[in-house]
Amino acid sequence: GWTATLRRRSDSSRSALRRLYDLFMVSRPLIGITIGNVSRPGERARCGTDTAYLRSIQQAGGNGVLIPPGEPAAAVELLDRLDGLMLTGGADVGPASYQETRRPLTGDPDLARDTLEIRLVRAARRRKMPILGICRGQQMVNVALGGTLYQDLVADGATEEVHDVRAHGRGQLAHPIDIAAGSWLADVTFARRLQVNSLHHQAVRVVAGGLSVTATSPDGVVEAMQSRDRRVLTVQSHPEELPDQLWARRLFRAFVSMTRD
Repeated sequence: GWTATLRRRSDSSRSALRRLYDLFMVSRPLIGITIGNVSRPGERARCGTDTAYLRSIQQAGGNGVLIPPGEPAAAVELLDRLDGLMLTGGADVGPASYQETRRPLTGDPDLARDTLEIRLVRAARRRKMPILGICRGQQMVNVALGGTLYQDLVADGATEEVHDVRAHGRGQLAHPIDIAAGSWLADVTFARRLQVNSLHHQAVRVVAGGLSVTATSPDGVVEAMQSRDRRVLTVQSHPEELPDQLWARRLFRAFVSMTRD
């Protein structure tokens, strides 16, 4: 009768909605997001990251998968289930990773995270997987591929300008960067100059082979890089902290879109 007909139509509608839901969820690329130790001395070990990274990936159309320090081989195996890799901000990179001894102004490193991220970057490159490095992430990509860092920009003589201005807020636009024409960053932001935030005291020194500098601050600090195949993209600023900036939203959308290729 008519009740059975309505029931069948209702069941059919629910099935159609479920298929659309499943299609939507499946179509969202999975982006591995590295996280690190956030526990204080004497506390039980804890890992974490700023939720702004997750929000930025989700709003750009992806889903984030957190990758904590641990057994590097297991994390590398996880790459086979992911579409992209994002390295986030955090502790100073351990100088031993680029064959230097630690100097007084270098903070305590997260050695387990350093080891993990080096392995992940190299494995992702072998897979030609898109990689986005942010702040420490830019530095870690450079180190993993053979480059070095300034342990402290001022102490190492790279600049007289202080680049860690977090006291004014993580979203404070601290200085401009100049972007190379034809670079990935210029193409996705439609800009040759941007105002960025600045929360770092370390930076790229010797650029790794296969990477090129695509943006610098007025005092010459490396602010963005890319690989020749444009599958590795890094920025020294924190675009995840700038959701109101159109260029930052464009950057994440372009990265997530790339992971669909």
